[in-house]
Amino acid sequence: MPKRISVIFIPEEEGKVRKIVIPRSTAILLITLLFIAIGFLTFLGYRYWSIYTLARRALILEERVELLEEERKNTIERVTVDLNRVAYETQRLLALLGIEDTQPDYRKNDIQENDIPSIWPTKGWISQGFSPYHQAVDIAAPIGTPIVSIISGVVTAVWKDSLLGNVLEISNEKGYRIVYGHNSTVIVKEGDKVNRGDVVAFVGSSGITSGPHLHYEIYHNDSIINPEQYLLSDHSNP
Repeated sequence: MPKRISVIFIPEEEGKVRKIVIPRSTAILLITLLFIAIGFLTFLGYRYWSIYTLARRALILEERVELLEEERKNTIERVTVDLNRVAYETQRLLALLGIEDTQPDYRKNDIQENDIPSIWPTKGWISQGFSPYHQAVDIAAPIGTPIVSIISGVVTAVWKDSLLGNVLEISNEKGYRIVYGHNSTVIVKEGDKVNRGDVVAFVGSSGITSGPHLHYEIYHNDSIINPEQYLLSDHSNP
């Protein structure tokens, strides 16, 4: 086999013909590098197309998630409207039949002094109880249901939290501190004095929640305690 390879360049128009002679090993190296470059460019093109395809799929999934989230919110709103309608019709039916509503009266049941949290903060039912992993009580109720202070004291904080949404904190001189989360609206401000039974907020689903409810915490001397032990036993849950 020849040890050298000649490469001849012939111009299209009149001109000098050029001839380059290169060793056979150099020619093989150049051809090998050319194939490597072609293979590398082909690999880059494939990777680019794969990443582009994955990005398109991710965008489509994100759009679907947004649609599902919007559908979830709309479903919650429809269910809330239906719950409010059912509650209203139930109250009307009870009134027509002359049956007293069994929901707790916030301003009654003054068995304890006003600085003891012994009443229900809102009309509803317990959807999640107290546990080591959930150191609070969730009381489910339709959006807009009034929330009352369970103690007489002072509003010590009102803030917005990424998890609990609109949050309200009330404390008193006996060492009790209550925290309400997921409120739709808080109608008191920091520094306000409130009495037990005063409406301070309304049930909502602000923050991260699967539906409208009140997140209810009690602290005594900075130690968290189970709110269920303070709820009146004669409350009739729906």
